[in-house]
Amino acid sequence: MNSINISQKAKNKHLDFSHYEFIINSLIQFNAPHPGKRNIGKTQFIRELASTVGTTVSNVYSVIKDATITIKDTYLKIHYELSAMAAFEKRSKIHKIPNNSKFEESKEFISLVEQEMKSNRLSSIDETINYLRIHQPDRIKNMVTVSTKTYYNYVHQGKTSIRPLDLPRMVRRKTKKLEVIHSNKTERHFHYRKA
Repeated sequence: MNSINISQKAKNKHLDFSHYEFIINSLIQFNAPHPGKRNIGKTQFIRELASTVGTTVSNVYSVIKDATITIKDTYLKIHYELSAMAAFEKRSKIHKIPNNSKFEESKEFISLVEQEMKSNRLSSIDETINYLRIHQPDRIKNMVTVSTKTYYNYVHQGKTSIRPLDLPRMVRRKTKKLEVIHSNKTERHFHYRKA
């Protein structure tokens, strides 16, 4: 393809900066012979590039899209250039910053739901959150709330003092397997109980 060398990215790992540089520099070299014209064979080139780096074709296209920046010259005419650093910074933010902000903002509400559930052991997360929303809206009006689905996710992730075992409806029963014997052959029947 070209003279630039790159090691393939490790499986299940994100691209590092050297991969971004390799993709962008390879594309610049490919585009150089015919500036401003549509290059024939670009799709095949992108496929080979993806294979060399060890990523998908769509990921290479995404890197190229994120690397495209606009620059104005001294006559205020807009030009498009490719920047590996621009793509790396943009995509690193997407991959590396976990979104814990919602959890942090809703801690007061999460704590209130925990207290309500512990004071009334028959309540589920759904019942507790819906009760607060319908019957005590003034109590939670200044709090950042979360949906029941998000709350269940927090329980499974261990972010609350409530555990899945504290919620009987969340613990699925194991399916029961029965074996019935008829004359000379064995038939297996599976009966499933709803959780």
